[in-house]
Amino acid sequence: MNEILPKFADLRAVLFDMDGVLTQNTPFHELAWRQAAGQQYGIDIPEGDLRIHAGKNSEILQVLLNREVPEEEVQHFHHLKESTYRDLARGSLEPTLGLKAYLNWLQEQNLQVALVTGADRPNVDFVLQALGLTDTFAVQITSELFEKGKPDPTCYHLALQQLGLTPAQVLVHEDSPAGTAAAVAAGCTVLALGTTTTPEVLQTRGAAKVFRDFTDILPFMQRHQSAVTGR
Repeated sequence: MNEILPKFADLRAVLFDMDGVLTQNTPFHELAWRQAAGQQYGIDIPEGDLRIHAGKNSEILQVLLNREVPEEEVQHFHHLKESTYRDLARGSLEPTLGLKAYLNWLQEQNLQVALVTGADRPNVDFVLQALGLTDTFAVQITSELFEKGKPDPTCYHLALQQLGLTPAQVLVHEDSPAGTAAAVAAGCTVLALGTTTTPEVLQTRGAAKVFRDFTDILPFMQRHQSAVTGR
């Protein structure tokens, strides 16, 4: 059918990024960055600035400030920015369109699901509780478990290690250029969501295909799975 079809013969798990994939919370993160950076440093971050979506807060700060940032300063800013984000997003998070039906289908197919995010544990707990997904992901890779953020592939290597699987046995859903590049660098196939940037940008980072949301991904997966299994 196409180059993605062979993946389904040995597919064992689907890996999800969180922000911009499970829920469309990117505007809250961007506003929190602008407010916190303005308050702490007096700098203006323009709307749509991709620098704030690449790596951990410590790495982003170094890029924005063009200097090394001491750990104590990083932690102070991290607390300010993330608490601002949660205050802005509280009560407003909804699952990405089609997510719940897609997760139910994956469970019916006996496929494992894992979370691979650059968010820290407080933000992960905040989002999963808001979406009613606290018991969904048995494997959760959060920022506390790795040093370098996406596009570094370490987070995906950790997920594969915990799952006991190879890159050929998983599919990944990402929405950002950095996340897509991280998954591809780990050897994984990415079916991306064009929720926060253009399909062209994601494809230049290696995404095999880009979808609007999970209402498009589910029928795509069903067709390909049927082609392999005959069901």
